[in-house]
Amino acid sequence: MDKIVRIENRIVSVGKADGSLEEFDIAYFNFPPRIGDYVNIYRNDDSIIITKAESVFDNRSNSRGVNKTNLRSSCILLRCFWRPRILCR
Repeated sequence: MDKIVRIENRIVSVGKADGSLEEFDIAYFNFPPRIGDYVNIYRNDDSIIITKAESVFDNRSNSRGVNKTNLRSSCILLRCFWRPRILCR
């Protein structure tokens, strides 16, 4: 997945999964880009659209990856399980 690594003078540098770096004008982004955002880059013959990635997968756990949104939900449930005297909100 591609990641924003630098923003300077309306030029956004995106680190690619293969280790390369591409630069884009900020106008190609359909959201306000921030350093650290993961992005999807879509191209055709005459246009480029860059969108913010919906979910991030952690490749360190296993080959399937771990959806961080689901991991966060699991942590909340575990917190309730390990503290049965405290009501979960």
